[in-house]
Amino acid sequence: MTDRTLGRVGAAGGAAFVVLALAAGGGQGPANDASREQIGRYFTTAKTIGGFTAAGPLLEILAMLCLLVFWSRITGAVRRVESDEGWLHRVVYGAGVGSVILKLSSFPAAFALHSRSGKGVDPALLTALYDMNNAAFVLGWAASGVALLGVAVAALRYGALPRWIGYGAAAIGPALLLAVPFADGPGPVAFLALLLWLGATSLTLMIRPEQASKPEAAPSISTSAAYI
Repeated sequence: MTDRTLGRVGAAGGAAFVVLALAAGGGQGPANDASREQIGRYFTTAKTIGGFTAAGPLLEILAMLCLLVFWSRITGAVRRVESDEGWLHRVVYGAGVGSVILKLSSFPAAFALHSRSGKGVDPALLTALYDMNNAAFVLGWAASGVALLGVAVAALRYGALPRWIGYGAAAIGPALLLAVPFADGPGPVAFLALLLWLGATSLTLMIRPEQASKPEAAPSISTSAAYI
């Protein structure tokens, strides 16, 4: 397998994440601000008892692993344009992987929520588990926002990626950070924008991987100007 093919495989992780996440059917269930009685009733129905072993959660786990592959691919593109002292690729990788870890860390709570529902568990406990699962998802927006800001700088300053990818990251990154306190309102719009960016970026790097392997020359600073 050539490096070019490996690059396409890594880039495909972003599109795979979008497809699998949508196929998993996330977002179903009570509203985030639902009462504990509403949450308790929802998670004691026959439809939700044992639901964690259904296809949806398994697809979601696979989606997060694909996202990990994608962020590793983007990190490689950023690292190629940086000097030995560069740190942007570390920000992109750390924040990207952090978003994956945050979401995966919510699965134990989701598993307990489904496996214990319908077995006489206090609705207050079910509500706490439900809130933990939702909080991990929303905190992942913030980590993704930081990763996009790193991508934006690398693309626009060093040409690590096509400029439109950088402009998109520069717009969506801050939106994700600002969306965290508005998760019960317009916040999810920023996440939908992230899905669009991931899908478009992934397809671009799959079709034309050379755009990330031949970055533009970074602007240089003359010796004389450095001491002015």
